[in-house]
Amino acid sequence: MPPSEADWSAARHTSGPHTQRYIMVYGTSTVAPAFSGRRPFAPGTVIAKEKLLDSRGGLAEGVAFMIKRQGPEFRDTDGWEFLYFPPAGDKQRTHEQCAACHRAAPKDYVFGDYPRDEG
Repeated sequence: MPPSEADWSAARHTSGPHTQRYIMVYGTSTVAPAFSGRRPFAPGTVIAKEKLLDSRGGLAEGVAFMIKRQGPEFRDTDGWEFLYFPPAGDKQRTHEQCAACHRAAPKDYVFGDYPRDEG
């Protein structure tokens, strides 16, 4: 049985704007060591989340970025800058909306547990 509208509504409550999308996540080489517990996410870490409308890998609906910055500009988000392309309105508002949700993440604003690619 396919998900009902109530199922999708509940999923939107827990997954926010990423519900009903196929997601591909990419990161710099500093991501895997941080997830393995060896060290925190280092300044310069970039995580990209490509949002696809279907599993065939067509054009992306958008790409979200988290960039770990060093310095005072993103002090209120522990250094993380949140961006989305194509822009979905005001850049600062997008940053604040993403940060508001990501504050609940179990590790330094980052959701998920991505295994290290040994290849």
